[in-house]
Amino acid sequence: MSDVPVGVFTSGGLDSSLLAAAAARVMSGERIHTYSVKFAEPGYDESPHAEAVTHAIRTIHHVVTADDPALERAFDHITRSLAEPVGDPPSCRRFSWPSRHGSTSKWCSRAKARTSCSAATRRTWATRRRGLYHTMPARAALRWLVNRLPTSTGKVTLEFLLKQFVAGAELPLVERHLTWFGALGPDARVLAWAGGLLKGFPADASLNRVLWLDFLTYLPITCS
Repeated sequence: MSDVPVGVFTSGGLDSSLLAAAAARVMSGERIHTYSVKFAEPGYDESPHAEAVTHAIRTIHHVVTADDPALERAFDHITRSLAEPVGDPPSCRRFSWPSRHGSTSKWCSRAKARTSCSAATRRTWATRRRGLYHTMPARAALRWLVNRLPTSTGKVTLEFLLKQFVAGAELPLVERHLTWFGALGPDARVLAWAGGLLKGFPADASLNRVLWLDFLTYLPITCS
């Protein structure tokens, strides 16, 4: 039930496509507004998938182009609207896209495009594979080869993941985890911050230690 038109953010993936299709089926006689983002870089652009889905379920589909001017406007809106700093990149998506119908600006509901479980699996992959890596011969040669792979402009490519993995494979547990999936990397300030959060937690080298760190940091942002 809503006093304004219902909208769904669509990525063309399974989650948002199912949500949009279910909404279109439940709201018989009404048309759902769907929104997707078109990126200029082909390696990041998934808008054709979203357009194919929304065409099939016959929604009123809107495509927003994510270019420099659009991101600048989004950043300006975010900094004026948020009550506190939020280190969450999807904030641009969540807070800056009013749908325009006539002269009235209406906010759309958003569809989560991934689950916490799948995200947690990706975040701990490097930690869980470190033992296998250390059984491999000629690791130095492997690092040399990986670091000379051509840089790709795609989104989370195999080349990027391999470089992140070998960069942190020889580091201690927390530093390795921050190197693998941390935007800031394991510099001294980030390590001091992580150490303060882990104070009182058993100082072992188990997976539980980085899972607890993610529980305190990444999980609240993902589920907000």
